[in-house]
Amino acid sequence: MTYDLMHGDLAAAFHDNAALLLLGLPAVAYLFVRQVSEGARGRHYRPEPGRSRAAAIVVAAVAWAVGRNALGA
Repeated sequence: MTYDLMHGDLAAAFHDNAALLLLGLPAVAYLFVRQVSEGARGRHYRPEPGRSRAAAIVVAAVAWAVGRNALGA
């Protein structure tokens, strides 16, 4: 997917990993906008997910990887 995005082929990137494209890019955009807006106010923004959120992210990533590979997608 990264290769396809770097070469501007959004259709192929979506085909490669639709979930990451649909969920990951908006999350990155939110974090970027949040950091820029906090920086404009003179504050330093550093997201700290905490243990439970970090664990949820890891579990979701592992479940996605296992499910995607188990289905042969």
